[in-house]
Amino acid sequence: MVFREDMQMAVDSPPGGGQEEEIDHEQFTLLLEWIDEMPLTRVKRNLNRDFSDAVLVAEVIHHQLAESKVAQLVEKHNYQSANSSENKKANWELLRHKVLRKLPMPPPGLTDRDIQDFISAKENAIERFLLKLRPALDQYIKRRKTEQAGGKDTSRGGSNSIGGKSKAQPGNYDALPAWAKMEMSDREQKLGAAEETIQILSAKVKKLERLVYLKDLRLNQLEKGDGAN
Repeated sequence: MVFREDMQMAVDSPPGGGQEEEIDHEQFTLLLEWIDEMPLTRVKRNLNRDFSDAVLVAEVIHHQLAESKVAQLVEKHNYQSANSSENKKANWELLRHKVLRKLPMPPPGLTDRDIQDFISAKENAIERFLLKLRPALDQYIKRRKTEQAGGKDTSRGGSNSIGGKSKAQPGNYDALPAWAKMEMSDREQKLGAAEETIQILSAKVKKLERLVYLKDLRLNQLEKGDGAN
């Protein structure tokens, strides 16, 4: 579903404060179609409200990187739907620190003022941000693919052969005796189970890191409040 309500608001309404440039109608239409193609978890009704807690922005970035098969920057479980300004800000701060600083966003990047505008669902604020995010993602993906291709080319230069004879590849046990094949297969199964356990523990650690981050953020806010009093 294309955001018709958002389109009408962006085109017909002047920007806040009279100092921001109006959004080009064609660019805005393409932006809405781009977002509408993604399988986001939230029903999209109004861009400014729906994107105010950073969750859908994280999903957009995750989807684009996953589709392009490049190194993932977003761990979606770290971003929880939020209604309070405090929790929305925590999501945006985490996204800025963990993800956006790694993308070639135009200066000055994501500012505190931007975050406040997103949280308050300021008209056209998130649209302007997404118009900057899309080309930044394209540049990042292009650079990562170039790096990956370069790494593959470097690794091909005879690394799998010695004196014209092929080296044995991992998982190729045809030349081994039966007892060795059984032992190697058992080790691979144990390794797979260990990797699964590591992934589960890693997810738990990430969740705890987020809780600690939110706690620290709250403590800092309380300390600033006490200092002001």
